Amino acid sequence: MSSKKKPAKLTGWYPVQWYDKKNCAYPVQMSELRHGIEFNDLRSEMDRIQAEYGDKFEKFNIERVTKYGYGNDEWDEYHVQGWREETDDEFAARVGEVAAREAQIEARERAEFERLKKKFATES
Repeated sequence: MSSKKKPAKLTGWYPVQWYDKKNCAYPVQMSELRHGIEFNDLRSEMDRIQAEYGDKFEKFNIERVTKYGYGNDEWDEYHVQGWREETDDEFAARVGEVAAREAQIEARERAEFERLKKKFATES
């Protein structure tokens, strides 16, 4: 019997997303953000996002990511993230991935054990 402890749900930063009719997820974009944006513009945009998604997240964060293209092309993308507990679907997927990874490790170790057992059993 295994003495592994039961996994718990995690809390953390998740992308704030909206879903279309086909349940496809899209990240929420900050509208009209650019270098040198005024604080009041940023604040009003965050107020809009908090009003729309505040029931799903406890707090929000904006991450600026600078992208580089060909030549001297450079632009910024602003990713909005919210703090929340993972959903039941995310939790189930994570637990399934961990179980699959542990099964692969177990199979690899079992094959190595059998190989070594066969190798050293013939030497005695």
